[in-house]
Amino acid sequence: MHREKLSKKIIDSDLITVVHLNPRKIALALGLFSIFLALISLFGQSLKYWTDYEYAYGLVPLFDIGRTKSIPTLYSVLLLAILGLLSTIISLIKYKKEDIFRRQWIFLAIIFFYMSLTKGTYVHNYVIRPILRILRNGLQSLPINRLSLTVSIFILVFLVFYIRFLFSLPKKTQKLILISAAVYLIGFWSQQILGVYAADVLGAENLIYKIIAAIGKNLEMSGMVLLIYTFGDYLERYYSIVSFHL
Repeated sequence: MHREKLSKKIIDSDLITVVHLNPRKIALALGLFSIFLALISLFGQSLKYWTDYEYAYGLVPLFDIGRTKSIPTLYSVLLLAILGLLSTIISLIKYKKEDIFRRQWIFLAIIFFYMSLTKGTYVHNYVIRPILRILRNGLQSLPINRLSLTVSIFILVFLVFYIRFLFSLPKKTQKLILISAAVYLIGFWSQQILGVYAADVLGAENLIYKIIAAIGKNLEMSGMVLLIYTFGDYLERYYSIVSFHL
């Protein structure tokens, strides 16, 4: 009752516009569309390798989940941008409340927007390559590549900035974040390990490699969708000023 009165008072005073959404329904719709894109991609690759319809009027490469310039990649960019937007909303609320972990939220927003920017472009090459060059010159005995550098930076940032942050969150939010990260990383590593192995043995232009890529990319998107639900659920449960009801 108090929460409803507070929301009504805020709306009546025109201090804030309340957005009515439902995190569960939104996540379900996004997840189903992710599966749809993966199935369409596999169907297109089956046409490519089992029939004479290699391009099918450009539709096969357009829905190829492993290509940079494709609808599935654009969809991944959209998911990351949504995560960046939700992180920004939460960080603004945290700054208003002078929360001790407000900087972690804004840094999360920056990370997601950066990932969204680089997902469909080659901007990351201009950032990663100079760092790799410096590290290779200083640590010539270590086999440093882009993947190991990215993972190392991620682990370091997490250990330094996010362990206390994670434990400060509600139990449900903690579990959902960890599950989201696990699903995403399983998809990522399946492509890096199984995908690279399949490409080395069979070549990148074969159906087995495309199936591995489709499964891996779909797991990545599933992890992002689950995290979108997690952030939306966090806002709905703990901040009455922003309403997420359909």
